[in-house]
Amino acid sequence: MLHIDESAGDLLNKLEAIRVLCQETGCAQRYLAHDALNGILQAVTKMDDAKGSTEHSAKFAAYLQKVQDDDLTLGIAMTDAKGDRSKRPNQQLNQDVYVHIVERNAKGIVITGTKAIVTGAPYVHEFLVMPSP
Repeated sequence: MLHIDESAGDLLNKLEAIRVLCQETGCAQRYLAHDALNGILQAVTKMDDAKGSTEHSAKFAAYLQKVQDDDLTLGIAMTDAKGDRSKRPNQQLNQDVYVHIVERNAKGIVITGTKAIVTGAPYVHEFLVMPSP
């Protein structure tokens, strides 16, 4: 579930693996990591292409290697609390109903805000916090 897709066959194999996993265990908690990691790879590749660099791709490759080597279970935090759905994140009275950056430093970024419906929270090693509009 920590594989980066290289072909259409990889996607079909993932679907079959999820089907078997759900039949055998009743839970496919880890499959979202596959989708998130592949999505992040696409995003960092686009970012680096736009900047003419490999900075983001290299950081992602190192993180992916760590996740794979340590066989980490990743929780995927995708759903913001939303607040007033008629307003954009930066228009909310309570800024913490969306995840947002509050600090940038040499180590990266510091975020705050609310993510909802993270079912596997007690069972994962790390979270990937995915932005949403």
